[in-house]
Amino acid sequence: MTFLKYKTAWIIPLVVAVVVAFMGFWSRARVGSELRNELKEEISTVLEANATAMEIWLQNQIRLLQAFSMDSEIRDLMNRILSEPVETIAEEEMRNPKVRVNPQAAQREFSLIMGIRAFEFQFPSALLINPEGYVIGDSGIGGLRLGRKVFDDHMEQYKKVFATGEPVIITPFRISNLIRKEFENRPEHLKEDSPGLPADRPRSGTTQLPADLNREAIPEIIRRRLDRSMMQVAIPVMDTGKKVAGVLAMEIDTANEFSRILSVASRGDTGETYAFDESGLMLSRSRFEDQLRELGLLGQDGKSTSALTLELRDPGRRLREGQGSELTDRPETLPFTYLVEQALSTGGSGSGSGYTIRPVRDYRGVQVVGGWKWFPAFGFGVVTKMDRSEANRPLDVLSLVFISLFLLLILFAVGLVGFSYFHISLKRRFNLASMNALQLGQYTLREKIGQGGMGVVYKACHALLRRETAIKLLSPEDADGAALGRFEKEVQLTCRLTHPNTIQVYDYGHTPDGIFYYAMEYLPGMNLKEMVGKCGAQPEAHVIYILSAVCESLYEAHTLGLIHRDIKPANVLLCERGCLPEVVKVLDFGLAKEFQENRPLSIKGSSRTRNVTGTPHFMSPEAIVDAEKVNHLSDIYAIGALGFYLLTGEYLFPEAESVSQVCHFQMHEQPETPSRRLGREVCPVLEKIIMQCLAKDPEDRPQSTIDIFNAMQSSPHASRWTVAERIEWWNATHDSSDQFEILDSDSSLSKSVRIDITQR
Repeated sequence: MTFLKYKTAWIIPLVVAVVVAFMGFWSRARVGSELRNELKEEISTVLEANATAMEIWLQNQIRLLQAFSMDSEIRDLMNRILSEPVETIAEEEMRNPKVRVNPQAAQREFSLIMGIRAFEFQFPSALLINPEGYVIGDSGIGGLRLGRKVFDDHMEQYKKVFATGEPVIITPFRISNLIRKEFENRPEHLKEDSPGLPADRPRSGTTQLPADLNREAIPEIIRRRLDRSMMQVAIPVMDTGKKVAGVLAMEIDTANEFSRILSVASRGDTGETYAFDESGLMLSRSRFEDQLRELGLLGQDGKSTSALTLELRDPGRRLREGQGSELTDRPETLPFTYLVEQALSTGGSGSGSGYTIRPVRDYRGVQVVGGWKWFPAFGFGVVTKMDRSEANRPLDVLSLVFISLFLLLILFAVGLVGFSYFHISLKRRFNLASMNALQLGQYTLREKIGQGGMGVVYKACHALLRRETAIKLLSPEDADGAALGRFEKEVQLTCRLTHPNTIQVYDYGHTPDGIFYYAMEYLPGMNLKEMVGKCGAQPEAHVIYILSAVCESLYEAHTLGLIHRDIKPANVLLCERGCLPEVVKVLDFGLAKEFQENRPLSIKGSSRTRNVTGTPHFMSPEAIVDAEKVNHLSDIYAIGALGFYLLTGEYLFPEAESVSQVCHFQMHEQPETPSRRLGREVCPVLEKIIMQCLAKDPEDRPQSTIDIFNAMQSSPHASRWTVAERIEWWNATHDSSDQFEILDSDSSLSKSVRIDITQR
């Protein structure tokens, strides 16, 4: 046996360590899963917020232009221009930027009026396009596009407006880039007749102009317009027959607006959302432009921006300073970044979106997580991302904490082995003391009948008197100074009480090993909580009988200057004594304390957090406010709550969902009467005395338990619960196998609770 105990001393700590380690791994997996789900939700939320903001902004631009075009003066002017023959530039001449047309009167009027109106609506310029694709109205400075055909890149969008009559959005572009593209695509014989581009001209996407547009003859303000990032909103212009006669296109400056819209929501120091077109070209500005210049992905002049310049390619590794040349020299040899590739691949089949928390590379080669969304209606997509190092920081911290805790667990397991020896030794002393109690004085232990928060109860027998007794021992685990003091106080206070309705204490002392014990009545039966749970609400006569016995028991205690402070159903027992059934016994004076008759009370609430002692459903308001200032009137409040419980089968405030809410109701809410709760009339005398006991102000309650007793005796039901009635009820409800666990009063419902009580 000793070998097995020592073996257990080693096994138990190891088993505990394994269980804790398993719980740690499981917890880490669960917390990690929750963190990953939270990261997914954050990415999805930021992406959807920015995408929604972009959609709303674009739709607002369309509505603004539609409202703009509804002006009758503007509408009549556009229809007049569209209905009259206009001068256009021949195909060959159109490729030469120096060729101009002489605007007609209506076109000059369009330029003037639209220029003013566009300025009011913060549109840089407006274009009017006829069905052949020629610009027949231009409000921009210099009217550079007047008489020319629209850019080939935009023609398909304008055709869509003519075909469907629906507005379209033309994604951001630079006029200078489109002019350069058409210059490069012109026939060789036309290139020879024009100044052409310099041999070292930059790649498409930079901010420089072709040589023939950089002449000093072109005003600086026009060159800035040609080099500006902008987008277009195009809407149909209807003739009098409600047919599409032309297209009105407003140009929007997107240098900062486009990027600002995509910054509505962001996360962390590295999170960003950017837009791109179907060629993988970034349409908005990156938040890392300074870093991009250091990497060599942008010019060092400080003027070039990532918008309409940077192609979103995967470099295959994290770039260091000056390593971006391969992205700018031969970008077509590199794949798009994962997020862009996913958006482009899903965009062809409709509105595609998704996200990944698996680290992938971005255009800087940095590991990131993020999501994507493609807008088929607008012809571009957006990506939301953030660096993996920041996104997974909580997971990294969790891993570090888990490793640290695992190492501590190993140390704990070693320490637990030593502690287990001490625990087994202490347990052996307690068991030995329990067994030695067989020889302790005149008492012989028979069996364990209960265990509570402060000790163990054994059924015992006095050797000479042959009287069944309950012996309560304080367990070694609870043998600290405070618990021992409370335990001894309970015995000493209860020993002073001799009323037949109060549990009797016969003896107390210490075992040879120093374990405290006391012997008291052995009371087989059932408490009031068990009774109501089994039989439900009780008739008035039975309630008066029980409350009268409780009042007599408490009258003795109050006369001796003691208050119980924890009157509740579990602390009132019904048992069989002296051949008489249903004898009432008041138990557990462990919370009792001496009081002074004239001590003032306070029932004002406060907002501080404090300790309160008792059972919330049966505590008086003043006990909740300050447990140190209660007197016997708090027990009287509990008698009222107990009577309400017996009469209705429910607590005063069954709707309360927490201890704090119960205490709030006890302090501030008046309970409904038993008759209202039951929906039927009950004994008026009994109901009146119960409601008086439940008064919030102690001065409004009966001032002694004898007052309650006398008031109940005036009820016509007081004499109806005869001995015959008791015997009949006892035989019908009592189960001989029922045994009351004396230590049950130390359950969690009667322990001191720490709550936050706020004056409301």
